[in-house]
Amino acid sequence: MQTLKELKTEEFKHVASMGGWYEIPEADCTLNDLSRKQIDALKNEFGSAYLGCINYYDEKTNQVANGEMPIYTEYTGQMVYNFEYCFCVPCADSLLEKLIREWNGKPSDVYNLIGKIINRIEELNGINLIWS
Repeated sequence: MQTLKELKTEEFKHVASMGGWYEIPEADCTLNDLSRKQIDALKNEFGSAYLGCINYYDEKTNQVANGEMPIYTEYTGQMVYNFEYCFCVPCADSLLEKLIREWNGKPSDVYNLIGKIINRIEELNGINLIWS
């Protein structure tokens, strides 16, 4: 199995070969499959993986903000569909959960908050999933 680092390098090479991020076509199977492989690699390297979203819509927004809906789905090898999740982290982190719940509420400082969310994913050695 390829490492997460190797898969990230492969992803960047693929994007470069296409002419950059703005040239990636809709439903690019190579990019989407690389995202799935990265989830597998993260689980393999850390022993566990948790998938999640940042933005929720309709009634789910309030359910997330109010703590009525879980933030994380443990990855156990199930099929992950394009755009189903936007990040993967090796552990269910309470700070990241708090930030995402706040984001789906009525945040007063959206620019600062989204930066905190992205930084926390990186601090946890997580990945942002890129779908096409």
